[in-house]
Amino acid sequence: ESGIIIGKKKGEAAQSKTDITKLRTAIQTLCQSCNPLGRCLEYVHEDLEAMAKELEHWKALRRRKMAELAEEEAKTEASLFTLHQELAL
Repeated sequence: ESGIIIGKKKGEAAQSKTDITKLRTAIQTLCQSCNPLGRCLEYVHEDLEAMAKELEHWKALRRRKMAELAEEEAKTEASLFTLHQELAL
């Protein structure tokens, strides 16, 4: 036989009581450990959504800044082109 056997023989009543106490303590410890983990897991989905929104924010900001940079580079090139032409004369 396997599993938890409680009070199988006459002389094991005290042992069974001890086993039940140990089992109760182990179950309580397990529940105390699992409950905070369960609460944390409830918020994982919300956290992932918030992180995804933040990522999109930073990607959009990067796209805007890259466009601004390209515009400024084009302006600089145009300014330098006219200056190069003046120097060539």
